[in-house]
Amino acid sequence: MAVFGYEMDEHRASSSRRRRSLYHNLGGGRFADIMFWKNKKESGTILGVFTLIWFLFEVVEYPFITFLCQILLLFIFIFLIWSYIGSSQLIQSKPPSINDLRISESNWRFLFNKINWFIIKLYDISSGKDFRLLFLAVVSLWILSVVGNYFSSLTLLYIGES
Repeated sequence: MAVFGYEMDEHRASSSRRRRSLYHNLGGGRFADIMFWKNKKESGTILGVFTLIWFLFEVVEYPFITFLCQILLLFIFIFLIWSYIGSSQLIQSKPPSINDLRISESNWRFLFNKINWFIIKLYDISSGKDFRLLFLAVVSLWILSVVGNYFSSLTLLYIGES
C-alpha cells in the first residue's frame, strides 16, 4: 500500500511540473493578450463590435443580406463622392488607388485573391466611369436589400442556388 501511495505522489509531482498556465496554453501571444485583456483598447473594441453584430442579428433580427448590401452601397457612394470631390481640388487627399485597396496575400491566398478581385470591381464600378453599370449596381443592391428584409438569409441562399 505504501508503494502505491509513493507512486501517486511521484505522479502528482511530475504532472505539476508539466503544468502550464492558461495564458501559455492559449499560445501566449496576441490572442492570449486579447483574451486576458492585457490590451484593453483592442479587447474592448473586439467585444463592442461583436456585441453590436449580435445585437443587430439576434435582438433586432436585422437580415444579413440587407446589412451586407447596405454596407456595399455605403462604400460605393463613399468612393464615388471621394473620386469626384478629390478630383475637384476641394479635398487635398486623392481617392485611394487600386493598389492601396489590396489586401496582402498570405496563407489564405485564394480567399484574398477573391476579396481583392471583389474590391477592385467595387472600386471600378464606384469610380463613375461607366454610369450605366454604377446605376445598375446601386439599383440591384437596393432591390436585394429590400427583398432581404422579407426573407431570411438562408431562404435567399436556397432560392439563389436553385
